[in-house]
Amino acid sequence: MLLDSSALYAVFDRDDENHEAAGRSWEALLSADTRLITHNYIVLELTALLQHRLKMDAVRDLGVEILPVCVEMMRCNGCDRAFAFDPHFDQQGFQTQWPP
Repeated sequence: MLLDSSALYAVFDRDDENHEAAGRSWEALLSADTRLITHNYIVLELTALLQHRLKMDAVRDLGVEILPVCVEMMRCNGCDRAFAFDPHFDQQGFQTQWPP
């Protein structure tokens, strides 16, 4: 299932008209056996919305709550390396040191 910025934003914004439904759906998705994917453009758009409307605490929460989906996407696509300096990739068992 693709995670779009409109639904993800509603998870974060308590004032959003879809917040309650988004929260219930998000919890169900996390406990279901459903492949969750998103795209860099969606993450970029969501980050900009969160920063502009809800400030940096929401952006930090994004890193904790949503971005682990990127790890799942990598695993589902057989990726074992990341061009990254973020220690979370190492912690998840991906190779990040270059050259290998």
